[in-house]
Amino acid sequence: SSTNTITDWNSSNGCMDAIYDCAGDIYMKFITSCNYNSNGTGGDMTYTAQFINASINNVIIDGQGSIITNFAAAASWIRVDGRTNWKIRNLSFIGYNANAILFTDMINTRIENCIFDSNPTMRAVRIDNDDNASDVTIINSVFSNNSPVSETPSTGALEIREDEFAGPLVVHITDTDFSCNRTQGFGGGAIWISVTSFPSNGGPTVNITGGTFSGNFSGTDTGDGGAIGINGSTSVLNINGSTFSCNHSRASTGAGGGGAIRIAAGPDVTIQNATFYGNYCTNSAGSVAAGGYGGAINISSTSNISTLSISNSTFEANQASRGGAFYLENGTTPVTFNNVLIKGNSSASEGGGGIFSDGVSFSLTNTSVINNTSPATFA
Repeated sequence: SSTNTITDWNSSNGCMDAIYDCAGDIYMKFITSCNYNSNGTGGDMTYTAQFINASINNVIIDGQGSIITNFAAAASWIRVDGRTNWKIRNLSFIGYNANAILFTDMINTRIENCIFDSNPTMRAVRIDNDDNASDVTIINSVFSNNSPVSETPSTGALEIREDEFAGPLVVHITDTDFSCNRTQGFGGGAIWISVTSFPSNGGPTVNITGGTFSGNFSGTDTGDGGAIGINGSTSVLNINGSTFSCNHSRASTGAGGGGAIRIAAGPDVTIQNATFYGNYCTNSAGSVAAGGYGGAINISSTSNISTLSISNSTFEANQASRGGAFYLENGTTPVTFNNVLIKGNSSASEGGGGIFSDGVSFSLTNTSVINNTSPATFA
């Protein structure tokens, strides 16, 4: 049901254009558990105000378990800009070759109980802001098997980007799982967090609570984080209660890597109550010994100062050529470890089976660094 009407259901773009011509709220439901196939080249649903004073805030789109597919080139499902109180829930998206969902300058907006699977795309979901503040939540959702079909540059499953002179961009990701997503040419097999040009109010703030990151892959020249890549001196990443396992960063040049997470160019990162197990770095030939640095986390800040604080977390069985669990590069402020277990990680070619520090000071409080291995033992 809806409190007001949506008119002009138009399939010329391959799906529908909903032109909303009344003030008030919209609640649109799909038929329960149906399959919708939209193979037009546009392939999207675009919300347009028919009258200049029409409101298209306060929208709920409830798929009720429906599956939406589109295998056309450069197709998206929905793009929304500058709106408030939107909710998209209970939908599965398959086969989109652009953003299945693109949110720009959105306030109090949620993606709930959605699945994004096998979208051979630059990314399945993109959240950004051009002019205004944004606040978006993703909850109880799944991103899986989203990967480019070739060497096309991509950002994996989810891209979060602060643009130009926009207001603050805050994204909350809660109890959401990311598995077997891949990126090529950008960082973060599951999530890429970045700043573009001259943000006046800082970079994105991303809060991740719960959820799992497993089997994600980053294939950039510098590795840039098998699960998460984050850059920008004003970006912030907070992780609480998440598990990172078997993520893979393939770095072919330089000191790149970060089997699970790559932190570059000055972000502030806080991790607590997390588990990192079996993450690793290789080169393009699959060699750990000749691959990137930091099997779990690589923090690199040659220009801006990054910070990293970790508490109540475990790092085990991670692998890299240098720094089995951690690679800390010069230019980083002191890294703090509080009540952390760093156990059984391995460095294949250089020192630092647990931690390799390239001129970075770090503090260990109630922290155990045990049974890590490397040719030149550091920890």
